[in-house]
Amino acid sequence: MTDSSSVAATSVLAARRSVTERTQRAYAADWQRFITWCSVMDLSPMPAGSETLARYVQHLAAKGKSVATVERALTAVASAHIEHDEQPPLRLAANDALRTYAHEQAEVLTARRASPVTVSVLRAMLATCSSERAIGIRDRALLVLGFATGARRSELAALDISDVTEIPTGLEVAVGNGRYRRNPRLPYGGNPDTCPVRTMRAWRDLLRENGYLEGPLFVRVDRHGYLGHCASGAGGSDGRLSDRGVANVVARCAHRAGLDPEACWSGHSLRRGMTVETYRTGADPVSIAQHGGWQSGSRALHANFSPPEGWTANPLLGVDL
Repeated sequence: MTDSSSVAATSVLAARRSVTERTQRAYAADWQRFITWCSVMDLSPMPAGSETLARYVQHLAAKGKSVATVERALTAVASAHIEHDEQPPLRLAANDALRTYAHEQAEVLTARRASPVTVSVLRAMLATCSSERAIGIRDRALLVLGFATGARRSELAALDISDVTEIPTGLEVAVGNGRYRRNPRLPYGGNPDTCPVRTMRAWRDLLRENGYLEGPLFVRVDRHGYLGHCASGAGGSDGRLSDRGVANVVARCAHRAGLDPEACWSGHSLRRGMTVETYRTGADPVSIAQHGGWQSGSRALHANFSPPEGWTANPLLGVDL
């Protein structure tokens, strides 16, 4: 092996000697499971390729293993290679797959905690937002767009003015980046208060009046109605509303609407509300996943669904018993 490989081998072996005998048995079992999986998949366990390692992460994720368990399995594979004087497989692709899985697992937990902003809840929250004040116009647009796109709070905060395009049939919105990039299309709503096009048009008109022709879509509004202002030293210089600011808007409007104070009204509530309402009305889960930026079969998506009602969503309806 090269000098760097020798150093790595020494480091891994020292680490393994320092762990408990129980952990070493777990490493050995992890390695055997990897060998078995490679045999089934007709892949080489040693030397293992980087793509093989990434596929193994996806396999473990599909089985619902914890992020810590997947990380331990990767360590076991690397350790086995070093002990046999083989260069461990590169982990770039595997790490990317693991980060994606960790992100999804975190969203599963968030979804289970967040109370969904359904359409009726959304209307109650919008009723607390004045259409005569800058902050009310902004909050109305943010709540409606957040619900309609099913965007994460970080995605809402990251939107620029140029990411929203008004077309004759509604809005096209460029949401997210990288593998989460998507372009949900939002049609006109029948109710002016919850219409994505009209609420967004009112906010963008106000932005233009205040000289915002490009840059962040959602900016801070101070108590005097000035856009982009914040306390000295707080926030970015471009006035962009932070993802925490998005969550604060949801929580504030829920409080003003007198919604259940014991419920968890968070930035994820809008995203969960979109999935609950679209699923309730019979939308295909695949189309919901594409609209909201979930991978096909995502556990995070299904964690957002509320349990079906016993009668209105009964799976036996339509079955000829």
